[in-house]
Amino acid sequence: MVKRYYFLLFLIVSGSIHSQSNLNFNKIKIPEISTNETKSLFIDINGFNWISTDEGLNRFDGIKNTVFRSNPFDNKTISNNISKSVFQVNNKGVFVSTSSGLDYFDYKSLEFKRIESKSSPTSHYYYENYLFIPTEDEGLFIYEINKDSIIDDLKFDPRNPLSISSSNFSDSQNDNILMSLFNGDSTLWIGTSNGLNRYNLNTGSNKRFYSNELENSIPSNFIYDIYSYDSLIFIGTDKGIATINKYDNSITRLPFFLNKKVLPLDCTRFGAPITK
Repeated sequence: MVKRYYFLLFLIVSGSIHSQSNLNFNKIKIPEISTNETKSLFIDINGFNWISTDEGLNRFDGIKNTVFRSNPFDNKTISNNISKSVFQVNNKGVFVSTSSGLDYFDYKSLEFKRIESKSSPTSHYYYENYLFIPTEDEGLFIYEINKDSIIDDLKFDPRNPLSISSSNFSDSQNDNILMSLFNGDSTLWIGTSNGLNRYNLNTGSNKRFYSNELENSIPSNFIYDIYSYDSLIFIGTDKGIATINKYDNSITRLPFFLNKKVLPLDCTRFGAPITK
């Protein structure tokens, strides 16, 4: 087990070194952009640049820029002018997170469909035909794409010990939702702003993990990132990293990252965990 940790740390350090490269930047002026204060940029499969701002969603094709704004009298428009991010799971359109909820922009009709999420999404996790969407204060909902339907809504219920640990998520969290199929498992790992959850999608049962003074607990209840490696789940928090064994739920804190804010954990994408 110790060798496995050192191997992972080797990957982290070496990845950090190789991730440093010479980057060239070109300044591009977007005509008639809704505002210069942008939140995110996403390039879809058709090459369109989707630019999220507080004053509308922009779609730039390299020459022309189109601004999409909300109309309270037209539910086929974007749900809110404050667009946060755009992502894509198929070639038919893009999903848009706004301060009001989740929308889907259809390429064919050039219209938005509003998905009743009741709260602003903070991130997303895509698995096969399902979207797992954590929200700011209405828990996590599971959306079946082909059926265009929300099939479940996971929230904290103080009367139900099997409910998830919190209904609150944050935009500052990274990859805080993870599906685990290890050893025939069908578990959804859910990192909230107040605790970690191991939720069984087949049975609806849930195990909560909270931080306490003991060493065999997670370092903090604020979960930034979740990463799977073999039989271990790595948990990045604002006070360090811990591992959870998928077999027996045993927890080990990594001393190297003690009391450090750690995000993200996936060194295959980012080179190394970012610590503060």
